[in-house]
Amino acid sequence: MANASCSIYTILALLITSAFCQTVQYCGSQPYYPSAYTCYDGFLCPVLGTEPTLKCLNACYLPEAYICTNDTLSLHQPETNAFTLETVQAGIPSLNHLPITACGRRFYVGGGSCTYCPTMLGDTGCENFTNTTVFANTGTLDTEVPGGQQTYLAPDGSMGFTQAHSTSKPVGSDQGRFRAFDQGGYFTYAPSPQGWLACPVSGNAGSTATSVQYELLAAVVGGKVPALAAANQGCVPLKLRTVDVAQGTIGAWQYV
Repeated sequence: MANASCSIYTILALLITSAFCQTVQYCGSQPYYPSAYTCYDGFLCPVLGTEPTLKCLNACYLPEAYICTNDTLSLHQPETNAFTLETVQAGIPSLNHLPITACGRRFYVGGGSCTYCPTMLGDTGCENFTNTTVFANTGTLDTEVPGGQQTYLAPDGSMGFTQAHSTSKPVGSDQGRFRAFDQGGYFTYAPSPQGWLACPVSGNAGSTATSVQYELLAAVVGGKVPALAAANQGCVPLKLRTVDVAQGTIGAWQYV
């Protein structure tokens, strides 16, 4: 137990975890850092952000995505209702239980949603929308605008949405990586569930989102830390949780 390590961010098992100056511990004969792994009777499971994964026989799992029954893992049921997203970061109260909001074709932690409702609908028609960020499913926002608005994961790690009347996305973007579980977690898959980061808003943020402090980024894209996260030393790991909304809820006519 003589070795020590000190770094700002360490990639472990393709997940980003905070690393601090600490002494190596042992799980049986295996050395490990407590910020990166949890020891279960000689079996190591990685920590995702600040959240430890659990042991199920000879596997590790996230309880927001999987259920362990009689030493067998099975996925939670997929989310089939419209939902909002909130953050889970128990270690930092100011980043816990905040809504994920759509603004400027990107997503942010906290703040308000940027929406538009045409004047032809009148005040009564526009009152039908909550003007909060609601997801119709894992790849689409809950809108009324013809053609809808899709969500995607850009190569730089940002989560974005298409503008109205267009399916245009940055080259290399992927719409199929999102997974949402009923009353569970919301992940990107590559192919296993990956977490998220709250990163301080930089100059790349839309001008309409200047009141928020953190942008939502994927922790891992294509097996490595994406460019925006790698360049931002202030990122904090998060988990996202789905929250069902009442049937018939429509988030907005259009997000902008």
